[in-house]
Amino acid sequence: MTKRILRMLAILVVVVLSAAACHRRPLYDPETSVKVRVKVNVKTICNITEGTKRNTDPRLYDKRTLSMNTDEMHVLVYYPDTRNLYTQTWLRAKTLENGEQVLSGDLAVDFGEWDIVIYNWDTQSIQKTGFNSESTMIAYTDEIPSSTRVRYLGTKADAFDGIGIYEEPEHLFVAHKDVMVAPRDTVIVIDTEAQTVIDTYYLQIRVKGIQHATTNANAVISGLSPSNRFALNLRTEDPSGAVCFPLIASKDTTITDEPNDVMCAVFNTFGKIPDVTSNLHATFSVVDTGGNLQTLDVNLDDVFKKKEAIENHWLIIDQVIWEIEDPNVNPQPGGNGGFQPIVDDWEEEHGEIIL
Repeated sequence: MTKRILRMLAILVVVVLSAAACHRRPLYDPETSVKVRVKVNVKTICNITEGTKRNTDPRLYDKRTLSMNTDEMHVLVYYPDTRNLYTQTWLRAKTLENGEQVLSGDLAVDFGEWDIVIYNWDTQSIQKTGFNSESTMIAYTDEIPSSTRVRYLGTKADAFDGIGIYEEPEHLFVAHKDVMVAPRDTVIVIDTEAQTVIDTYYLQIRVKGIQHATTNANAVISGLSPSNRFALNLRTEDPSGAVCFPLIASKDTTITDEPNDVMCAVFNTFGKIPDVTSNLHATFSVVDTGGNLQTLDVNLDDVFKKKEAIENHWLIIDQVIWEIEDPNVNPQPGGNGGFQPIVDDWEEEHGEIIL
């Protein structure tokens, strides 16, 4: 009886250990490998080549706005029928060829057809999630806090009620490739290019009284896509969002009459939503030399329809001149700089107080 019990216990131990050792792994032959070689093509980014710059002010083209370098790319392999994740790896071997970044590495897969998605992993502002399926992969940026909304927009913040205002994204380079691995193959070399899914625009508005402005100037543009399902290259459209970014004071030497002072910026976005007309506007804000927040709203429907906007991504606002008022003329009473709220004069009220 004792031997029988011991034998049963031994069998149970083997079963438990076997179950613990079992987990799902990709069913591939280690001798079948796919060498993935990715070229990052930076030529597709708008507004940075010499031929398309409206304004050559070097302050516009900083690393934050035009972050094109990557040192790590994420490779995901999906089943084409279910779009579910099969396996993944990271590419970190980097070289330069003809001025373009090339990242490469090896990846082992089984025989069959595969969908491969490759993108730059080392982004700062862009968040990525949903990797288990091509259908759920999405890239987005965080929404700015309410305190920042008020600082950028002041009393105009109400105009963005119900509209998410998001951080500006950096560039996200994505490559797609369909691959067939046959039994006769031993090594397959994939040579592909990753292109950005982010749009870059140049925004400009003429300014009168720019001497009254400080360097604390910003813009918020609505009617834009807040994210991208980048495995499918689909911009999300509902609901739309807005993006905020800083402005700099500069000059447009192509303007022959006065003023040729401008507030401008080069900014990134997940893209304009096609055919959107409602909520497509910009709010400009600046803190003047007296510490007051001055704002201006501009509708952008016609601006986005211009040829220069479509072909060069230049958003040139020339139908409106932003006049920044002198804070020393009719200064707001009270306060010592900063945002100065106005309080109506006290009025005399008569009534009875019951004790």
